[in-house]
Amino acid sequence: MLNAGMVEGRSLVAAAALCASLLAAGAAWAEGPRRVVVLDAPGKDGGANAQLLLEALAAQPERWEVQDQAWFQARVDARGLTLPDLLDDPDALVKATEGRRGEEEVDVIVRPLAGRKRGSLELVVYDGASGAIVGSYEPRMKRNRIADAPDAVVAINDMTTFVGWPDAPPAPLEPVSPAPLDLELVDPEPPAEVERPKEGPLFRISAGLAGLKRDFTVVSARGGVEYATGFYPGVRLDAEIYPYPWGGAVLGNLGLVARLVRGSDVVQLGLADGTVQELDSTHTELMLGAVFRHELSPTLQLRYGLGWQSLDFILASNPVYGSTTYGALWLGGQVVVGLVEKLSLLGTVEVIPWAGLGDSALEFGASASSFGFTGEVALAYDLLDGLSLEVGYRLRAMSASYQGEGTREINGARLADATSNDYVQEPTLRVGYRW
Repeated sequence: MLNAGMVEGRSLVAAAALCASLLAAGAAWAEGPRRVVVLDAPGKDGGANAQLLLEALAAQPERWEVQDQAWFQARVDARGLTLPDLLDDPDALVKATEGRRGEEEVDVIVRPLAGRKRGSLELVVYDGASGAIVGSYEPRMKRNRIADAPDAVVAINDMTTFVGWPDAPPAPLEPVSPAPLDLELVDPEPPAEVERPKEGPLFRISAGLAGLKRDFTVVSARGGVEYATGFYPGVRLDAEIYPYPWGGAVLGNLGLVARLVRGSDVVQLGLADGTVQELDSTHTELMLGAVFRHELSPTLQLRYGLGWQSLDFILASNPVYGSTTYGALWLGGQVVVGLVEKLSLLGTVEVIPWAGLGDSALEFGASASSFGFTGEVALAYDLLDGLSLEVGYRLRAMSASYQGEGTREINGARLADATSNDYVQEPTLRVGYRW
């Protein structure tokens, strides 16, 4: 009869033999570097991410001989095969990786794909000898770049211990059943909570110069007002923040936006007596709102928003035309399209279904109804990581109808039942930064 000591000794010997067998197989398998191909990564930072993986693998020359997609593409073309179709056909993939006419085999292929989360990557690893997928790994990302490529290489090493064209490792020894142990069940401690990394951009701000031009007309049976300016200087500031980016698909994509536009001008106003009066004019716009961003692909993003805005045109006191103040609800949408690497096109439309003109409406009638819209198109070019240059053009159009008689007199008669059209043009040049 075996006692407990003999059983324990037999188990230790079997475990030691198994470890020695696996270590010997791993050593035999790892003789000399193996050839690995890193395919191009998707997205506008795909070239940079593929290069990060190539450099991290090349830092282990005793383990890996590294090749890029261009090298592998030439090999695939020479054999009459097609990328990426062969990656879904193990037999075709083996035809591309096997050695022919003096060519050496390709042992491992790493294929970066777009991950399930916005801005993430999934590294799919193929066994060159069988054409099968042996595993995948999602590296930690920062600003659409792989944050730690050496960590990704560690994962690739673990997945590819026994893959490639060398002979398969010897079968492991049959395990020896250990003697039953009398174990006391203990409630496991709950795992420590790991803070999920933030996904960006969390905050984006842009600031720059704006040229402003306003054309305003009021038409009435009793007369009218026509007010027009040339382009005058202004400044513009835009901000966008996503305060809970790790909150999943809904909260993580819900953000707040704000915009401030400020300009000033000196207007020359011709009076009825033939004299010209110079008047100080200021233009102030403030917009606040909430947006939801929806990324359809790495190069196509949609944003939907709603909010409130105020717009003040303040003109110094004069006998012809007063100031105008708008308070408006807006509903909008924006599309961001990646044209080429580092260059994006932004298109925005904001509808103003209702606007209140406050006391300024009383000049033209007893009550007013209005409707408007804003359209903007811009090009953004990434200068550095997170830093961009933007050039754009925005047009705001507002129309209003006034009922009854107003307080403004033109040629001795008060305006009544008037209509107005208000247009503001705004070319901009801005510098943006995102965190």
